[in-house]
Amino acid sequence: MSKFYPLLAVILVGLIGFIKICISLREVINKRSSAVEYLNKFREFSKDLFQGNINSELYQWLKLNSVKIQKQVSAYGISCNYKPAGANYMIKGYQIILNGISNMLTEYRQFSGLGLGRSILQDEATSIDDTLLTYIGELDSNYEAIVSEMKNPLIWLRKGIQSIVVLPISLIYWSGLIHYRTYNILTNNFFIKLITFMVTVIGLISSVITIVTGYEPFWKIIENIKK
Repeated sequence: MSKFYPLLAVILVGLIGFIKICISLREVINKRSSAVEYLNKFREFSKDLFQGNINSELYQWLKLNSVKIQKQVSAYGISCNYKPAGANYMIKGYQIILNGISNMLTEYRQFSGLGLGRSILQDEATSIDDTLLTYIGELDSNYEAIVSEMKNPLIWLRKGIQSIVVLPISLIYWSGLIHYRTYNILTNNFFIKLITFMVTVIGLISSVITIVTGYEPFWKIIENIKK
């Protein structure tokens, strides 16, 4: 019976990895759901604005959730150089969603009586819309990749071992001693990935040896080969 302990350990670690993959899939689904909801409400708000109506309720909802969605879209929602309407200067690191919603309302009030008002609003709306669509597209790609991982038991094992290897770093992060950025850098370090790979290979080989021959018969075979 003891010879099957390594196999049970591999199955347990693989199960941990599978659970981790399922959690990642749920996170992607939740993020996509919130992004699609934000996009739909933004389009409804924009449509009303182009028709000359300010939907205050939708505007308030969009502003309340703008920080959350801006953090989610990350680099996709930041423009390196942005030139405000009618300005002769550029803004670096402009946060498209966080600032864009407010700017649309401001521009509507400033330029609605002018012929160029609709064009300015359209540019701002298109920028926000494109940012959200790009982000949703990335989430769709992530979803497909994670679903593919769920079909590969070797990836379950790798993810499970990786979770165990980075556990000390995770505990330090959960205790608040390091920030998420530091945690992310450490857990995605090359050496961490190398250790995970080595432990995975050694674990698989050890399990096969133990199940097929047991360690003692295996070493006897090695000694006979040497002779």
